[in-house]
Amino acid sequence: MISKLKNKEERSSLQRFKHLIGNLASSMSATIIPIFQFIPCASIWFGIMSIPLFGYLIYFFNHPSMILYDFKFFFGYGYPWSIFALFAGIFALSCFIYQLVHRNKLVKGGPYKIVRHPQYLGLIIMTFCLTMICLRTDPVYLFSNYLNGHNYIVIIWIIETFAYVILAKIEDISLSKRYGTIFENYKNSVGFLFPSLNFDHTHKSKIKKNPNTNVNLGETGKKSSIIQKFKNTLPQFSTSISSITIPIFQYIPTASIWLGFMSMPLILYFLSDFFCFRVFISDFAIIYFRFRYLPWNLLVILSGNFTLYTFIYQLIHRKDLIKEGPYKIVRHPQYLGLIIMTFGLTMISLKAYPILFFLEETLLSYDFLVLIWIIETFAYVILAKIEDISLSKRYGEDFENYKNSVGFMFPLLKLNREDKNKSIELIP
Repeated sequence: MISKLKNKEERSSLQRFKHLIGNLASSMSATIIPIFQFIPCASIWFGIMSIPLFGYLIYFFNHPSMILYDFKFFFGYGYPWSIFALFAGIFALSCFIYQLVHRNKLVKGGPYKIVRHPQYLGLIIMTFCLTMICLRTDPVYLFSNYLNGHNYIVIIWIIETFAYVILAKIEDISLSKRYGTIFENYKNSVGFLFPSLNFDHTHKSKIKKNPNTNVNLGETGKKSSIIQKFKNTLPQFSTSISSITIPIFQYIPTASIWLGFMSMPLILYFLSDFFCFRVFISDFAIIYFRFRYLPWNLLVILSGNFTLYTFIYQLIHRKDLIKEGPYKIVRHPQYLGLIIMTFGLTMISLKAYPILFFLEETLLSYDFLVLIWIIETFAYVILAKIEDISLSKRYGEDFENYKNSVGFMFPLLKLNREDKNKSIELIP
C-alpha cells in the first residue's frame, strides 16, 4: 500500500515536472519567435530603414545611445501603429505576469476570462503593428528578386502568427491533459484568441437532434416548411453575396494603365475610364505569366481555381450538409481560398506603386494595402462563423459532429481532437 502511494506521488511529481518544463519551453519559444521580426530605426546610417530585431540588438549593444534617437523616431514616424504596438506589448507583458502569479492553478480570471491565450494575442498585435511601421521604411535584406523587402517583412509576421497559434494549441493540449473536464468546460465558454470567434457557443444548448424530421401538418405545415426553407436559404445567399463584394477594395496590380507597374483597388480598376477588356488581358498576361512575380502569381491562380471549384461543389450539393470533397478537410474551404488569393494579390501589389488617392497626405503607404487584406480576412472569418451558426440551427447534432471532426479553416487547428478520446488524468 505504501509502495503504491509512493509510485503515485512519483508519477504526480513527474507530471508536474513535465508541465513545468512545457510551460518554460512555451514561454522561451514565445520570447525567441520575434527575433527575426523587422523593426523600424533611423539611427543606423541615419536613414529611415528597418532591420531584424537580432541585427538591431547587435548595433544597440555597441552603441546604446542610439535608442534615444530611435525612440523619438518610433513614436513620431510610426504613429498610430507605434501607439497600438506599445499598448499591445504592455498587455502581453501583463498577461505573462498574471499567468506567472497564478501558475499553480488553471488561470480563468483577468484577461483569461475574455480569451484563453491573451499573451499570444498581445504579441501578435504588437508584431503586426511593428510590421505596418516597417512597410513605410526601406528594409535591409539580402534575398532574390522574387522576394522584395516588403514581401519578406509580411511573410515574417505571417510565420510568427502561425508559430504563436501552434504554441497556443500545444498549451491547450497540455492543459486538457492536466485539468481534464475543468479545462474542457473553460474551453467551451471562452474563445481561443478572439472573443468574437466563440460567440456561437450559446446556441449549443438549443440544438435539436432531428431538425429535418418530416411531419405531416397539412397546409399550415407546408407553409411553415416553405418559410423555414426560405430562412435557411437567405443566410446562405447573403453570405455568398457578401463574400463576392468584400474584395472590392482589394488592391490589385496593373501594368497596362498609364504604362507603369502600379496597384489600385479592384473597384477603381473596373470603374476606371481606362479599363477595357484588352487592358485586362494585357495585365493578366504580364503579371500572372511572368517568372518575376513568382510565387505569388501562381498562388493567385491556384487559389482562385480552388475557390471557384468549392463554390461550384457547394452549389451542386446545396440541399444537404456537405461533408465530402474539399469540405472533408476544412469546413470553409471557399473562404480559405479567397483569403489566400487576396493575400497573393496583396504580395504582388507590394512590389508595385500603390495609388492611395485620398491618403496621399498621410504617412500610409504599403501598410494600407496589408491593412485592407487583414480587414478582408476578418470579414471572411466572421462570415464563416455566421455560416456555422446557421448550419448548427439547420442540421443540429449532425453538424456538431461534423464540426468536432473537421477544422474551421486549417486542419492543424484541430490537431488536438485525438486527445479527447484518451483518458485524462487529473493532477491535484
